[in-house]
Parts: sequence; C-alpha cells; structure tokens
Amino acid sequence: MRYRWFAKDEEKDDFGEPVSRALWDRDEPEEKGGLTRGGKAGAFFAFAAMCYALWAEDLQLFLFCMAVMLYLLHPLPLGQGGQGKLLSNFLRGFSLALGWGILIWVLL
Repeated sequence: MRYRWFAKDEEKDDFGEPVSRALWDRDEPEEKGGLTRGGKAGAFFAFAAMCYALWAEDLQLFLFCMAVMLYLLHPLPLGQGGQGKLLSNFLRGFSLALGWGILIWVLL
C-alpha cells in the first residue's frame, strides 16, 4: 500500500495544477483471511466436545457444538460474489438460531 497524492496527472484545475485527491492506492487486493489462532483453538475444542458428545450419546451437547462449528465457518470465503455472502449469512443465522434453540431446549 502506498500513498498517492495526485490521482491522475491528466486532471488539472483551472490554473493547470494537478488536482489533489489524497487517496490510498492498494497495490494488491485485501485478502479475507481464514481462522485466527483463537478461532482455530475454539474449533479444536468444539470438535473435541463434539467427539465427547458422540461418545456419551448427548444430543444437546452435540448439536450445540455443531452450532459453534458452523458459526466458526461463516467468515471463510465460501463462494464468489453475492453467492458467497449469501451462504456466509445463512451459516451465521442458522448457527445462531440452532445455538439459541439448544440453550432453550436444555433449560426447559
């Protein structure tokens, strides 16, 4: 990333001076990263708890861990353009609804 003071040399004001745009020029597109270190640790612990829930045959814990895993998957690049954003928003909403539903089911 470099700072570019003049947007284009062709743009001149009435006196023939270059017009100042003061824009940030990005040489490379910003990459949407994967999971952070905390996200990877959370995914590991959620997977470990999911394995325990399968072993103990605990349906509520298994579904809650699945909701956490789905929530951790939602920021990953899942597609191109609007379809990827749609899928990401669907995963986020479904995981939140599933998580809250499981909490309500456990507390009832």
